[in-house]
Amino acid sequence: IKSIMTAMDKVFMLSRSDRLDLQTMTKIFRAGFSRVPVYDNNENDVMGLLMTKDLIFVDPEHCIPLDHFIHLFGRSFLYCDEDDSCGVVFKRLKEDRCHLAVVQRVIQPEDKDPYKVSVGVVTLEDIVEEIIGDEILDETDVFVDMNNMKNKVDKDDRTVADMKRLRALLGCGIGEEPLSRNEVNAIASHLKDNCTAFSNPDSNGKALSDDQIRWIVMNAEVETKVRKTPARTAPKAMVPQDYLFHRGEAADSCLVCLSGKVSIFAGKDAFPSEGGMLTVLGAHALVRPDFRPDFSVCLKSREVRLIRISRDLYVRAFDEQVESMIVSPPNWRTLPAGTHVKLPKPIDLALVDEQLA
Repeated sequence: IKSIMTAMDKVFMLSRSDRLDLQTMTKIFRAGFSRVPVYDNNENDVMGLLMTKDLIFVDPEHCIPLDHFIHLFGRSFLYCDEDDSCGVVFKRLKEDRCHLAVVQRVIQPEDKDPYKVSVGVVTLEDIVEEIIGDEILDETDVFVDMNNMKNKVDKDDRTVADMKRLRALLGCGIGEEPLSRNEVNAIASHLKDNCTAFSNPDSNGKALSDDQIRWIVMNAEVETKVRKTPARTAPKAMVPQDYLFHRGEAADSCLVCLSGKVSIFAGKDAFPSEGGMLTVLGAHALVRPDFRPDFSVCLKSREVRLIRISRDLYVRAFDEQVESMIVSPPNWRTLPAGTHVKLPKPIDLALVDEQLA
């Protein structure tokens, strides 16, 4: 079995001391595995198994301890020796109705008793693939050959799909990654100092307060865009998904780059320039309902993290009720004691079953 196992140093694992907050759940879905081993004192001491689909019952605001969660569901796994045959392990997995086994090696010191160490994991699918001599690949698989580290399918697609799946399962408006307090304050300060939509009064003479600007940033959608077009491709040949703005096409959102680089082509002559961290794009869309940019913007680096501020969110910030709202976002890693946040929408179990089928 050792010839087909995934070595322990390549296995995505969690500690039993972890808590199922938004940061941990985001990490789980970014990894893209349906089953995650959980260890106790160290990664050599596997004590449980987390099934990703069980996370539909988790509210990340509650920060449930992982060890309590896996004991509640009791997902089983088994141990096997690295010298066991595929047939023996396959039979045991079927009998125990398991899908994953931890592979162990016997260590025999000269002057001590023998002991076992965990050296890898093997799944039922790994064994079936070995038996039939071909790969089993569907839309729910991890699209990376863990032994050869060669892509079967574009793993970026998998990452984006898993993050969409996470948002659908939790039913709340989370983005690719939560903003920290420092990020919120820095972005809000930058917008006020460099963008007239956030510093000048509107047509009614009202200007946004510092708290209102922070409220906008905290409630804006955080996205990570992954470039689909190969490097060195001419702008006109890029796929539509790699464009953030198209010249002359209506837009109702402002984008702020947090990391990565974008290419900007201004005017009829498509004069090229480059944007990076804290570049603000399409700010006029917030104050002009008929806004059509005189520029196009596309992804330049492989990955660009940004926040999207919609016109609707911007207008809502001028509402007097906003000033009385608690200025704390539901997706911050740490919330002050006593902070009240908006609970996620009820989970549509029919939708979940369809996605996890």
